[in-house]
Amino acid sequence: MDQVTNITIPLFLGMIVFFFLAEIGIHRTSLKRLRWVLFALYVYLNLSETLLFRKVSPSMRFELQLFWSYRLALAGNMMMLSEILLNILLYVPFGFLLSDLRYLGSLKIILLGFACSTLTELTQLVFHLGLFEFDDIFDNTLGCILGVLFFLFLRFLTQKMQDGKSRPAKGHEY
Repeated sequence: MDQVTNITIPLFLGMIVFFFLAEIGIHRTSLKRLRWVLFALYVYLNLSETLLFRKVSPSMRFELQLFWSYRLALAGNMMMLSEILLNILLYVPFGFLLSDLRYLGSLKIILLGFACSTLTELTQLVFHLGLFEFDDIFDNTLGCILGVLFFLFLRFLTQKMQDGKSRPAKGHEY
């Protein structure tokens, strides 16, 4: 999961730049292409981290106890805390990038993030590519929610800024 940090930070910065380009009115077709390029890059990096380059283990590995990793993290296991945070970060771009697709809506994006995370975990289980755990599904879904919320927050801020610019200055009523 060390690569998650190396992947997430540049991708996250790219998403923010993309968002502000969209808000200042860069050509819509160019932005649509850029969004899909960023999303395709994200999907590739996500699959690289979670499935494509994993070593196959001899047997299925799973942890079915919910929030087991949180108990370890709260007990002071910093490696487990790091895993939780990285699993959350892994799906922030998912929620953020898909939030610009207004026809999906926030709830559908979150459900799609949940479904993709569940599919990833099931694939890891069936093909012996890692540890299947409900905590990862929870973490990834939380990351997706945070991505959606961050997008909505940035949209709110830019709308407030645009509203402020469109209002006449005091004493200069139209």
